[in-house]
Amino acid sequence: MNTLIGTSTRCLYYWADNSKWPPEQLRIIDILRKHTARMELYFSIDDILACSDSMLDKYAKITAGIKCSLHLPNFSDDIKNIEMLIGKTGKIVKKLSIEYCVLHADEYALLKLKKPDIELGFKLGLENSDITKFGFQHLRDLQSFNLPVILDINHIEEIRGGSFDEEMTDLRNTVLGIHFSTTHSAYFDSIPEIKTSHFPFAQSGSILPKKLPKNIPIIIEGVIPPKDEKLLKKEISLIENNYFR
Repeated sequence: MNTLIGTSTRCLYYWADNSKWPPEQLRIIDILRKHTARMELYFSIDDILACSDSMLDKYAKITAGIKCSLHLPNFSDDIKNIEMLIGKTGKIVKKLSIEYCVLHADEYALLKLKKPDIELGFKLGLENSDITKFGFQHLRDLQSFNLPVILDINHIEEIRGGSFDEEMTDLRNTVLGIHFSTTHSAYFDSIPEIKTSHFPFAQSGSILPKKLPKNIPIIIEGVIPPKDEKLLKKEISLIENNYFR
């Protein structure tokens, strides 16, 4: 397996009982580890605060040998528990050998506004925000932070289709990872129960970006319909053949 190709556990959102996410994510990891040796995990604020040592031990066991990043929730939603959140997140990062954490740039800006002296204490990458947020959709907007970034192709393409390669000319930050998905796929028109803005590129007809930085982890974020591992395999092959040959 190419260790620079990974999957977000949220790709299998519709495979899980999301009211029981932490244990369900363990099951999802077990499915995904057959396909990629890298994953991006997700925990909500409640999941982080409730994370027990026994649950963390289970995560450490099942992620052994897998390179992991961690997508953080919006910490600014719970400033009253911020110290506990940071402490427990740091414990997760250490226990699971997390390479870096991801936070949307608008959420980081809100966090700094509410608590200017905040120090997270773990490696952080800022993700360019989606079009519903108040700012930081463009890569040039991320230069105001002296932090590495996570490039989300989908969020850029939401602004204007086919603009990713153009946006890359404005990038000055170090890149830790790339979130890989597209904004529409006719393949999903016959699956109306799936509500998402993040689709796999495979079978979408979308034009692939050409200017992805080299030797940077690419994390699949397109939602995969339940039990459709063939589509996941196609997405992995598409990335492998277009960016790692």
